[in-house]
Amino acid sequence: RAPGFQNGPPTKDTGDDQQKTPRTEEVGMEKQLQELEDRERRKSNLVVFNIPELGRGTVDDMRQHDVEELKTILRELNVETVLTNPVRLGPKKEDMKYPRPLRITVEKETVKWHILKEAKNLKNAGEEKVRTVFFKRDMTLLERQADMDLLKALREKREEEELKGGTAKFKI
Repeated sequence: RAPGFQNGPPTKDTGDDQQKTPRTEEVGMEKQLQELEDRERRKSNLVVFNIPELGRGTVDDMRQHDVEELKTILRELNVETVLTNPVRLGPKKEDMKYPRPLRITVEKETVKWHILKEAKNLKNAGEEKVRTVFFKRDMTLLERQADMDLLKALREKREEEELKGGTAKFKI
């Protein structure tokens, strides 16, 4: 240490009470790396909502039921793919208003995007139970938070426009 400096040489005061140390930067890098790995792991996954659940049965029976329901929906979309790893998300409860979401993995990321593109046509489907089904991509916690922030901003814009009496339409 230089003479006269008890805690090392003086540093420029940036006004930050919290200085970055190599350890905090390392933790930030680890979180970013973990986020990227998580996105990579989810890239071929879809989350499907409003697929009716089988009330009772074995795990294999319930999984087979979910696959058959999905195949019906994908036929409606004119999409053929190999579905793997169908998993219901969240705990099963008797008094649930809606069925639990179903996460599936498709063979390629391009198939996932094709399904998402075609899924908007489900509202015009022939079968009533298919009309209420919708798809979303499997998102990380960070992506879900950003999505919620974006939807909140959209709602605020729409309310602001409505209060002005305008007719502009905002969408994401």
